[in-house]
Amino acid sequence: MVAPTGPAFSVRTGTVEHRAWAYGAGTSRKLCAFAISAVLLAVASLLLNPYGVLSVPAVVAGAIGIVRPGATGRWRVLARSLAASALVLAVATGIIAADVHFPLA
Repeated sequence: MVAPTGPAFSVRTGTVEHRAWAYGAGTSRKLCAFAISAVLLAVASLLLNPYGVLSVPAVVAGAIGIVRPGATGRWRVLARSLAASALVLAVATGIIAADVHFPLA
């Protein structure tokens, strides 16, 4: 009689994690650097920016703040909302500044 040959399996147990499966989920991050910088740049673009130069970094920071907010939990919604509002403000001030220097119509 011939013994069947096939794959050999190891029955060793792996290392056991002592952390919870949601490790780090208990700590909430309230700060989103991109959302805050987008708001600050958009407000600066509105107040100090005759050429629309500050609108570009405000748009970039706002887009990053929407896509990758650094906050967690309910703060994430607030961070995305702030980033979206800053993005709209930066685009509007950029269009107005561009229209002054390069008439669109």
